[in-house]
Amino acid sequence: MKLLFTPEALSAYNEIKAAAPWESEQIKDILKDTLAHPENGKGAPEALTGPLSGLWSREYGFCRHIVYQILPDEVKIYALGKNVLPGGKSDSSSFRQTSYSEDEYRSVLAQMAANRGKGDTPKVGIFWYSIGRDELFGVVSHPVDDYSRANASEGRITCSELHEDVWKKEYYKQKFKGDGTGLFTGPYQDKPRGRVFYHIDDDTYEVAAGKWLEEYPHVYDMIIKEFNLPPEKTSAKYAVHWDDTELFRRLFITFKNSPIYIDYVKSETLSFEEDKNFILNLFKFLMNDNVLRDTFFERAISWEDDFDQMAQYSYMTLRSIPEDFNEATNFYQMNDSRVDSDIEAYKFAMQLLDNAIEMYDESVELIKKHLNGWEFERVAVMDVLLLDMAIAELVRCESIPERVTIDEYIELSKEFSTERSKLFINGILDRMLSELRAAGRVVKTGRGIYDPDMLDGEAENFGDVYSEK
Repeated sequence: MKLLFTPEALSAYNEIKAAAPWESEQIKDILKDTLAHPENGKGAPEALTGPLSGLWSREYGFCRHIVYQILPDEVKIYALGKNVLPGGKSDSSSFRQTSYSEDEYRSVLAQMAANRGKGDTPKVGIFWYSIGRDELFGVVSHPVDDYSRANASEGRITCSELHEDVWKKEYYKQKFKGDGTGLFTGPYQDKPRGRVFYHIDDDTYEVAAGKWLEEYPHVYDMIIKEFNLPPEKTSAKYAVHWDDTELFRRLFITFKNSPIYIDYVKSETLSFEEDKNFILNLFKFLMNDNVLRDTFFERAISWEDDFDQMAQYSYMTLRSIPEDFNEATNFYQMNDSRVDSDIEAYKFAMQLLDNAIEMYDESVELIKKHLNGWEFERVAVMDVLLLDMAIAELVRCESIPERVTIDEYIELSKEFSTERSKLFINGILDRMLSELRAAGRVVKTGRGIYDPDMLDGEAENFGDVYSEK
């Protein structure tokens, strides 16, 4: 048996290993036992039901589970850590769950309808959009007449509810009043969403939504109708403001009571490196706060698209600050003094970009060949770009296993393309890979993504992480 990880699961394990080595030892022990006998043994193995049918779970601590799938020659890990099982055993879900029945879906919509503002007057509030259903959901709205200038922040009025709070509320309804399944599953940020504002001074309305609205422009009319907005006074914008007083007070109190802060202020002999590590830990604390991220989204709609890159380079800059740092320090040169792993990642990205550009015409012809009657012009541009990158990686990157490439681009399609793209990418990549193999174009060497610390030199007993058959 071989052990495979989804990118999310591998990332979760590495974070646990860095933060709590003792917990990673528990995980390794359970995984070794899982490889030996997948359906019984340590951790009370249990076959999951409902929308998670086909998956198994094992417990390795309080509210801590490993979710996996048993394949003919492999065990594939989908999620691990605290609160990863939706409905019944934990409080949230760290992996996407989108399977629900029509009755369940309608039930959730009925529950949310009670929160919608009544009457024919214009309303402000929040919403999500379901791409698969082509409907707004999770709508919370209030008539503008309910507010006054005292409710405004910088001349704007909107409802006080935050997306995360509404999502949690509806998630718990599903969990405790149903069977744990329904529409409100997975991270609340993963589905297109937005907010409606009213501008007092010029008597206009603002639909604050992400770049997804450009891809689905017809949703704008749905929002106008849902919130009963006057079209001639309404526009879509990408910058809004928010009163953050309570949010930052909560962040301050939470961090002040954390071990990171308490240990730091108690230390009597602090060095520059200890000071810098404290700042890095504070930065990670802030970047991992979902409410703060949601608030930034309200301020700048492109925030979510830029967040990962911003966080990565900000962290790199903080980490590379020298002890003799002063006002004359060149930030550009300082940020360029990266560790070897950062430099290698940059080189790989540039190499992949060059290869994808060079192979684009060939990739397009290969895609057309395997569309099975589907018109190429109807394929989403993002899907074409992702397939081009995947083909370049399969053909030109010998050290990356085929399975890793396919899994990565399926995950990228979930993040950057349409709801149906993951199935399209998976199917067409499988067909193209068969042709490339037959032509001798795909030649792999090495073990690919491999974690020697995890295996502890016991590959023959533990299985190969991301290794090919």
